[in-house]
Amino acid sequence: MTARSGGRRAVVIAVGLALAVAAAFGQTASFRFIDLDDRYYVADNPNLQAPVDGGTLAWAFTTFRGGNWHPLTWLSLMADQAWGGGRPAAFHVTNVLLHLASTLLLFRLLSVLTGEIGASGFVALLFGIHPLHVESVAWVVERKDTLSTAFGLAALLAWVRWVGAPSRGRYAAALVLFAASLMSKPMFVTLPLLLIAMDAWPLARFEPKASVVEKVPLFVLSAAGALTAIAAQHAEGGVASFARFSPGVRLANAVVSAAAYLGKTVWPARLAIPYPLDPASLTAVKVGAALALLLAIAGIAWRTRASHPWIAFGATWYAIALLPVAGLVQVGSQAMADRYTYVPLIGPFVAGTWEAMFWLRQRPAVWAPVCAALVAVPLMIVTFHQTALWRDSETLFTHVVAVTENNTQAHIVLSAAHSAAGRFDEALAQAQEAIRLSPRSDDAHACAAAALARSGRNAEAAEEYEKALAILPGKPSRLAGLGNVEVRLDRLDAAEGHLRAAIALEPRDASARKSLGVVLAKTGRLDEATREFEEVVRLNPSDAGARANLERARGMRREAGNAAPPLTGK
Repeated sequence: MTARSGGRRAVVIAVGLALAVAAAFGQTASFRFIDLDDRYYVADNPNLQAPVDGGTLAWAFTTFRGGNWHPLTWLSLMADQAWGGGRPAAFHVTNVLLHLASTLLLFRLLSVLTGEIGASGFVALLFGIHPLHVESVAWVVERKDTLSTAFGLAALLAWVRWVGAPSRGRYAAALVLFAASLMSKPMFVTLPLLLIAMDAWPLARFEPKASVVEKVPLFVLSAAGALTAIAAQHAEGGVASFARFSPGVRLANAVVSAAAYLGKTVWPARLAIPYPLDPASLTAVKVGAALALLLAIAGIAWRTRASHPWIAFGATWYAIALLPVAGLVQVGSQAMADRYTYVPLIGPFVAGTWEAMFWLRQRPAVWAPVCAALVAVPLMIVTFHQTALWRDSETLFTHVVAVTENNTQAHIVLSAAHSAAGRFDEALAQAQEAIRLSPRSDDAHACAAAALARSGRNAEAAEEYEKALAILPGKPSRLAGLGNVEVRLDRLDAAEGHLRAAIALEPRDASARKSLGVVLAKTGRLDEATREFEEVVRLNPSDAGARANLERARGMRREAGNAAPPLTGK
């Protein structure tokens, strides 16, 4: 094949990849936000609703909101908020474009590494359309996944370019892109180890000492990224204690989930978010079977490392890339998550594709496209239908409840979805089921509080907010929620205390400031109330209620003692 014909073929494959990704995920442009973190991260995040200025930019680089430090992800979301006016479509479209960028970067990386354009294109296709990747693409908050992976693959490509023709500029480019990946999400913290795996195959340049020494700056960045990630999770209380999940449970779950991901790669059925971690389900038989599968794969990889080195590469990549999310440092209460496979599955995709190519070369040429179609078409159909489930919270989590058991988080999200739709009895029922399953879930009590508050049962709502805060003190949204219901109950002193505490933790929370302004006005402190309403209008210029309250407060100051329309917290 000539260079020109190879270039044309690469362009055709790239166009095909773009069309495949668009076909699988283009529908997300019409999807809503999901009531699992999308609102906390984006729709109800006062730092995204506020105008972009020095304060919001500083916040992006200093916050641990959500248990992560990923300033570039925040900047990306701020850009979407600005150009899309807060509409979900803007965020979804960017996620799809970033996923497409990663798909094309993976194609280019493998093509440069191996010279196998067709096989590289098929691996990229698997990456682009596999059902396990729906969660990373269709979920807005997984911007951190799509953005960090695009930067990470670009860093790998820059490194390969440096290997081919070393220069300070290419080395610096690899470092900068790697740093950008870590500042989007620390998933690629294992990048130096992945590069060592690439040194063995396909680069065939592995030398124990040299392969490590040349990557020392990358290892330094990895260490910094890992330490920052752990600090962020601890700051937000996201790391589960050994009292909740013992080291033995974590290790057993890591083994089972590593095998389960491979099973779902081959047969992607009953996909859910989240998969609850039930220590009782980790039986000796289940753990033993999973361990036997993983050891068998490791044994095959070792025995065939010389004749079929891509198998060892695929197994090594999978193990290394999965390590940060294996659950040994348990974050949250999920047993596993589809999004955790976004980078690790590149290894099995490469191993399977190259092994198939090895055997197909001994058969008629027509077999390769036929086999590719037999794999890709069913995956595309499953992915399209799995993506469609993400159109809204109710559709997705009704499915999740159907395919999982004792899923507290699914009931919590369904509660929020019903509450948003005005079905408060259903919302309360789902929250109560979540409380039954997990009495110590602060989220479950907060959902019950929100449903009660929106149905006018403010005293009961206050009790539920207090229970949530007793479990996890100091969460700004819960303090603000409690303050809001206390305003309605005319408990103005208590309301002021809780609202001020919420604002101290989240200074850009316009809603909490508006409620505080109402409290201040009701207690006769019109100067302070006016300042709060002015700040609300600055933070959220489109809030007509805040503007009306500001004018009323100013009028009350001018005509002290005269009747004026009452202020509202709406």
